Amino acid sequence: IKLIPKNYKKKLWFLSVLQATKFILEIFSIGSVIPIIYILAKGQENFIEVIQNSKLSHLIPEFIFNQDYFILIFISLIILTFFIKFLFVMISTLIEQRWIENLNAQMSTNLFEFYLNDISNFFLRKSHAQIRNITSEINIFCKFFARALVLGCSEILKLIGIIIILY
Repeated sequence: IKLIPKNYKKKLWFLSVLQATKFILEIFSIGSVIPIIYILAKGQENFIEVIQNSKLSHLIPEFIFNQDYFILIFISLIILTFFIKFLFVMISTLIEQRWIENLNAQMSTNLFEFYLNDISNFFLRKSHAQIRNITSEINIFCKFFARALVLGCSEILKLIGIIIILY
């Protein structure tokens, strides 16, 4: 982690917040499937009665309990939930990939500047191994370490969230 520039470490916290938000949306989308299973198993009327008898029934508008439109409204809300989750996951993945690519470019630039400023060894170079280091070694670092770091943070946040929800 010491190799990552400071401004990219700050953005790593933002990526962690994105991962936590993705987890919350994932819980919402999975949780929205449970009422569908309940409706299929026990029927729409029984589900409407359960909702009307709940403590939060005063927050739900009365027209939703109309049996003609209930399934349509309910399925529309579930589709909307999955669509919002899809858009957020797509945008957050784009942000994560940009972070990794910008990190790759920044680290390559820093290494190139280090090689150019290393005057003591500048005239003794006979090979192009340093140029290979700039391109391939930084790519390997970003591909295997930076992506793994982002994915590891994501999975740890998901695990913590699941443990919190279960207990």
